[in-house]
Amino acid sequence: MTKTLSLILQPFSIVFIIIALIINHWNCGGLFTTCLRNYQIITILLILLFFLGLILLTIAFILELVTICSESLDLNPTYFTIRFIILLCGLLSIISAILIYSLKMDRQFSRLICTIGIVFAIQVSLINIILSPCIHRNHSERIVS
Repeated sequence: MTKTLSLILQPFSIVFIIIALIINHWNCGGLFTTCLRNYQIITILLILLFFLGLILLTIAFILELVTICSESLDLNPTYFTIRFIILLCGLLSIISAILIYSLKMDRQFSRLICTIGIVFAIQVSLINIILSPCIHRNHSERIVS
């Protein structure tokens, strides 16, 4: 069931990060336009960290998709560890970019902390939905002799 949750959430996270990068509603304007002109070094670092994170998240998602076709890879601890490390490195890259943006350009930590809290709440609710007894039923029956 966790694989289903991962396969649902990973594409959403990738798409939302891409949308956030494209939209011109950063405090400094567009990340690739106004921010790049006004805060050149910091913005280049942010863009590199975001793209590195997106690439690693995409690779982790592709590796997750591969496990659907190959059950042996799904049960392989080395494959799982590599996939998890790639996912974690992508996550750390994107979190680093957001923290650098918050420290150097935005300086609005309340919004960042609130967003992190919302992400945790959404994950908890999705986990509860997917693992709820209404969706995930144990079909084992007792045999009485």
